[in-house]
Amino acid sequence: LESILDQTIPGLYEKNYSPKNNAERVEFAVKFPSSDPKGEDIYLPIDSKFPLEDYVRVCEAADNADADALRVARKALEDRVLAEAKEVTKYICVPQTTPFAVLYLATEGLYAEIISSKSGIAEKLQAQNVMVAGPSTITALLNSFAMGFKAMAINEKADEVRKILAAAKSQYDTFGTVLEKAKKKIDEAGKTLDEASHRNEIIRKKLKGVEEIE
Repeated sequence: LESILDQTIPGLYEKNYSPKNNAERVEFAVKFPSSDPKGEDIYLPIDSKFPLEDYVRVCEAADNADADALRVARKALEDRVLAEAKEVTKYICVPQTTPFAVLYLATEGLYAEIISSKSGIAEKLQAQNVMVAGPSTITALLNSFAMGFKAMAINEKADEVRKILAAAKSQYDTFGTVLEKAKKKIDEAGKTLDEASHRNEIIRKKLKGVEEIE
């Protein structure tokens, strides 16, 4: 999970985060920067769980085509996941956190077993304000967050972009005037074109600033 976080949103999460500033710490928390410069950041708690023993029993019962054992094993697995989800709800602390948390199931097989269940476990988890996610799901979720963070950064830089473009436009206006002078004063072409070249260099530097904005 930490590797996925580093690949998708590096530097935008906290490890062992405590929303209530006590001993209860969630493994990871995605940081949503506040749009208000004076506002507080909001965190999305993500806790990783891997009920290995329960999942192994489900797989073994399925391999042995033992319907009764499979039913019992699935019930035990779902009870374990529900219990883990209840633990994760301890990390929900609005407004410091989002009103929901993510329970990360470490393998696609385990995630598929839970999400495809017809017992109503998905609805039960939703009622606890807990979202389950496997490796692919969490990657997609974090990628969408990353796109949102980029859009937010672009919005924050919008004023800077406008200022640079306005400065470039001003230089273009001056550049046009200089070229007009060159037409009228061919005898002074050398001096005037030097000034035009200077203006052109200013424009190039101004527009380069647009590309350099992160």
